[in-house]
Amino acid sequence: MPAEPGFLPRKIVLDEADWSFQENAKGNRPKKYCSLRGARVEGLADATGWFWKGTDGKYPHEFWSEILACRLGSEMGVPVSRTHLGIYDGSPGSLAESLLAPGEELVEAADIMAGLDEAYERRGKGERQTVELARRAIAAVLGEADPQPFHRMVVFDAWIGNQDRHHENRGFAKVSDGRHRFADIFDNGSSLLRELSSDDNLSKKVGTPLLREGYIARSSSEIRWEAGRKIPHLDLFRLCAASEPGFRDTAASMLASGMERIERAVHEIAAFARDFPDARRYLARRARGTPCETSGKVDVTTTDIRCRMDIEALRLAWRPANAGERLVVGTSIREGDTYSFRYDGPDLEKAVQLGFQGYPGMSVDRTAIWNGRSMEAFQARLPQPKRPDREHLLGLWGVPPDESDPFVLLGATGGRLVTDAFEFLPVLHPVAGTRFPTPVAGFRY
Repeated sequence: MPAEPGFLPRKIVLDEADWSFQENAKGNRPKKYCSLRGARVEGLADATGWFWKGTDGKYPHEFWSEILACRLGSEMGVPVSRTHLGIYDGSPGSLAESLLAPGEELVEAADIMAGLDEAYERRGKGERQTVELARRAIAAVLGEADPQPFHRMVVFDAWIGNQDRHHENRGFAKVSDGRHRFADIFDNGSSLLRELSSDDNLSKKVGTPLLREGYIARSSSEIRWEAGRKIPHLDLFRLCAASEPGFRDTAASMLASGMERIERAVHEIAAFARDFPDARRYLARRARGTPCETSGKVDVTTTDIRCRMDIEALRLAWRPANAGERLVVGTSIREGDTYSFRYDGPDLEKAVQLGFQGYPGMSVDRTAIWNGRSMEAFQARLPQPKRPDREHLLGLWGVPPDESDPFVLLGATGGRLVTDAFEFLPVLHPVAGTRFPTPVAGFRY
């Protein structure tokens, strides 16, 4: 059963009095198939074929990435197996509910593709696992079925940076009458920077916007475009968007999920891990330095990913007529739908000495707080909706044409006018993927 939006995991103790276990020797982490002996655990009357994965010394928090990926997938409309925190013999791990209904069996994608390609090697991770072969496998098993579930998996893997979608980590569920369906997406733990568990590693690899850009650009997919050659997730995303029918619409609908929901999901999972201090720090860092944090928006025309800014405040800057440097003279903030502005900043006194008399209609007074009227005045600095070249102008700043948030618009464009010496400088919340063009203010040498 896939996780629903808002899904919260449970902490489940796998006691041998209530559960039976079967070892699974694949991979490096301890793994067990688990089945409830009887209806002794509240709310788990039917728990058969669940899958527990523990931890190892190399990636001690990987199972938390698995749990978090489940919740994030549920918010994006991805059918991900419901995943809980399972405690076995005192050791924590991820506990995924069965992705099969009673009477169903899993058919791995590897088996289908090996039957369609004579050169395909069943052993290994599937170096010939390409999008084209995956499409043929879908047709062979499901006929003319909509490939949307496969597209959703490709987008989701790119979004969380999944490094391990090999040909045994996806497949089909075969029902008792011989028909098949797409199986829920499973085994999503090799993602969300799981290899960067320590603060030191996280800082070295993704501690700056440039490092984060490089990390995301290098993150590669196990699903190939051409046999044998792995390419970055984002390259695979662009190729699919350009050639796979329906891919763009699917990606756009998935990535339309509000970042507020995504951030809330991360923090709720971090709160769930309250009994594991190291895990709480690990999960909290996922909200500050991972691919999942990018508030990206798919432009389905260009298939490019444009990122909007997460702005905490706007600084009003003023440039004296006889001096080159910009002076910060005030700050605009918002709380919900309410905007306010006040004069402050380290440069205000200097600006007044150089002739600054305040923004038109708002006299200089450190004790005054200007409310909604200030934003109405500031919005007049923006390209108006009826302006015929508005879309072109916003495009120069990397702003989507349908953007309506005045904070984003003022922060991106600066709200500059040729008739005065004011501009706005955004105070950015440092999230991964934040990027925007900005003019060079000047050079000193």
